[in-house]
Amino acid sequence: MKNSSYFGRMLTAVFEFMLLAGLSAEATAKVVRSALESASARKNVGVASFSRPSDLVTACLVLDRWRKTPSYLDQSAQPRPLRLYGPAPSIQALFRSESHPRQPALNAGQLKAIGLITHAGAGRYRPSNPHGVVSNLNPAFQYQVAHSLFMLLRTIRNNMAVSKKTDRWIERFAEVPDLPIEHSDEFREFAKRQGHLLLQTVNDWLESRRPKRRKGRRRKTTVAGIHVYAYLGDAFDSTKGEVRTARRRAKIQRR
Repeated sequence: MKNSSYFGRMLTAVFEFMLLAGLSAEATAKVVRSALESASARKNVGVASFSRPSDLVTACLVLDRWRKTPSYLDQSAQPRPLRLYGPAPSIQALFRSESHPRQPALNAGQLKAIGLITHAGAGRYRPSNPHGVVSNLNPAFQYQVAHSLFMLLRTIRNNMAVSKKTDRWIERFAEVPDLPIEHSDEFREFAKRQGHLLLQTVNDWLESRRPKRRKGRRRKTTVAGIHVYAYLGDAFDSTKGEVRTARRRAKIQRR
């Protein structure tokens, strides 16, 4: 198959992630066999869906509510240190406000274990990271990575299936093949700033349209979001051959 190497690279990255997350080669192979059988059965049926929202999504919504609720802010409009449990204001109360009917309620202890809050003294905690980025492979982060890849492929499949361009979801990228390596740190910081602004704008739009919690009233809802990430490839010296040639010429001239 002409393009099989592309899929090989994609699967290699997936398998590396699974092994890094702690699965053995045997367990990974078992998951692959089961997933292949499931994909073959669903090929012409439709797109599968994750059964529950990501724990990280809920955790980040909690942090966002923490930063926007006046009673949870200090005089400088910064998140007040909160106790883990108990009635409002507490982190547990924030979690209750973000609980999902199809998802077991998370607790403040899990937010601490994920590393999104840090101890501020006197038994209270504050957000530890303004961007909600998790840097270790705990189960919540593993689920989020799988969820993100799943949603990317779902978007691509949707865009292939719909006939009207207006029904397609945005799936674009900005990339150059030859950014000078000395600009990599500058690009990382630039991408962080621009990505944060985009995500904050989208998040505010989504939050303003979430249904208010009212008992006895049900509405159809769906997962909706946008994922932004930056990347940098391996360093490549396109002039290496020319440098060698120049050195070789210099040696010949000296002789």
